[in-house]
Amino acid sequence: MKKYKFDKQRLSIIINRIEESMKELGLAFQNENDLNDTVKFNASAMSLFQAINSSIDLADDIISQCKFKIPMDYRETFEIIHKEGAIDEAVLKKIKELTYYRNLIAHEYYRITREQLLKLIKISKAIYEYLEQMKSFIGKHS
Repeated sequence: MKKYKFDKQRLSIIINRIEESMKELGLAFQNENDLNDTVKFNASAMSLFQAINSSIDLADDIISQCKFKIPMDYRETFEIIHKEGAIDEAVLKKIKELTYYRNLIAHEYYRITREQLLKLIKISKAIYEYLEQMKSFIGKHS
């Protein structure tokens, strides 16, 4: 098994950021009715946005530290770590979908709907799977 020299302190900071964002999402969103409240809607969207951004950061750092192929965009970032064995196909599919919506949220010309945000929140559970698989990859290859 190939070994890499990881900056575990840096990776730990990113992992903690993801976990904190997901915790904040859980505080903002308790049930579907919460999305009728503008403050909770925006807090949920922002927490999810931050969790996805930090998930991208984690993948980017792994790619950089392992000297994998440089991605052309965010979605390719996850395809590369999948190809390198860090995440499985099911997580790849969900993370790519989250990344697609993250890009929509990021641009001011697009306003995400309540239904889309609810769908994203449900899919966001994949971020926990993603974290576990990334931690396992780091552990196996350290």
